[in-house]
Amino acid sequence: MRVPALMKAIGLIAPVALAPSIGVAQPVWEYLQLPVPLGGSGALFADTVDNALYVGGDYSLDGNSQLGDNALFRYRNGQWDTLPGLNAPTTCIIRFGDSLLVAGGTVSVSGDTSYRIVRWDGAMWQPYGDFPNGHVQRMRILNGELYAVGTFSVADGHLCNGVAKREGGSWVNVGLPEFANDIVSVYDITLYQGQLVVSGNCNAVGSTSRDIMAFNGQEWFKLCEPGILGSFAGGHALIEYQGDLYVTGVILKSAGNVGHSIQRWDGSQWHDLDVGLTYEPGNFGFVSGGWQLLVRDDLLWVGGGFYYAGTTPAWSIATWDGHHWCGLGGELNPISYDFTFFNDTLYATCHILPSTAYVHDVARYIGPSYADTCGLEVGMQEYFAPQGALSATETSEGMWVHGLLPGPHQLTLHDALGRTVTQQQLGSAGAGVLLPGSCGLSTGMYILRADGKAVVKVWVGAQ
Repeated sequence: MRVPALMKAIGLIAPVALAPSIGVAQPVWEYLQLPVPLGGSGALFADTVDNALYVGGDYSLDGNSQLGDNALFRYRNGQWDTLPGLNAPTTCIIRFGDSLLVAGGTVSVSGDTSYRIVRWDGAMWQPYGDFPNGHVQRMRILNGELYAVGTFSVADGHLCNGVAKREGGSWVNVGLPEFANDIVSVYDITLYQGQLVVSGNCNAVGSTSRDIMAFNGQEWFKLCEPGILGSFAGGHALIEYQGDLYVTGVILKSAGNVGHSIQRWDGSQWHDLDVGLTYEPGNFGFVSGGWQLLVRDDLLWVGGGFYYAGTTPAWSIATWDGHHWCGLGGELNPISYDFTFFNDTLYATCHILPSTAYVHDVARYIGPSYADTCGLEVGMQEYFAPQGALSATETSEGMWVHGLLPGPHQLTLHDALGRTVTQQQLGSAGAGVLLPGSCGLSTGMYILRADGKAVVKVWVGAQ
């Protein structure tokens, strides 16, 4: 069994590297059986205008001349239909105003001119700007304005170096970022403290790291020092959360970075998020980085190619609340390139669903909770209670808790995977109280928390 963040955080045991094993009574993911399985990474978009989920990626429709390869699939009212195909994989889908836009590599319209972004007019694809080289990796709407980033150098005749903005019916540059690399891939763009920020495999002039670049309205500059270290490093996704900038991607601790696969910038320095995103806790030699970041319900959601977030089991998607990680349970394996919420339900692209079959598809979360397995707060220390203070004893009736001062107390019992066994609001006059829901526990280590502060370990069964 893996050692979760719960046990590591309070100093009970050091992390170990074993094969992942997550037991779930019922499947928490189901796949939707696309008309044609994914042939590679996929892009998702939940469109609130026509109440539809759009799925694009790398598809082969077996030479269907009417649809073409790389078709866009639409899921609406529980049914799939298909929009005409494109001649390049889809990297991003978005709606801007009344226009449904699709981005990717070279996209042919009417069999001649190649474009990188096209617009669906309800019957066919139409060009949406001219990008004569490279590709568009991602589009974002920031403060009501549409931005595109990628490997292109020119958009609608304007030299852009991978960053463009839609303005007055055409694409224009946003300043002119200068990079030391000959070939630049900008993967994402966001706002941080009101300024535009981009990441990718970008090297600022005079820098050997992959840098986060910011735009102050006049010029681009290197935001973070150091940047992301490593020969093949780069930031795949950026987002501002709780006032800090988060970046995920190819980020290796073994290359000298503070974090692994994800890290946080507070305006002056980098910070780790527990031990990052890994295949196994403590293994920092493999790339298991994230591809997507999303803020929803006051949580930071991360998707990528990991099995653990911190030391908490989390297959490909995890949440971070600023203090600890939670996994969703179940197995979504091995990589989720994109995920979104459609009608308040989580959907994700995936490659393998071991409980069903080997597929390239889209999965829907059907589990009871988005916080199946959680670790404790990062940096939380074990509570060493003085004699006569908080303690717990296993009995045939359940767990008796001693040492509580008079007054109501919030008691939470976790198992060794960090899952909540029971949570109770109890009063006490100083004598012991029986914790409801603690009878008949399986043998193993448990953690009791009182009022979110005092923490004691309890062993149930023969030791």
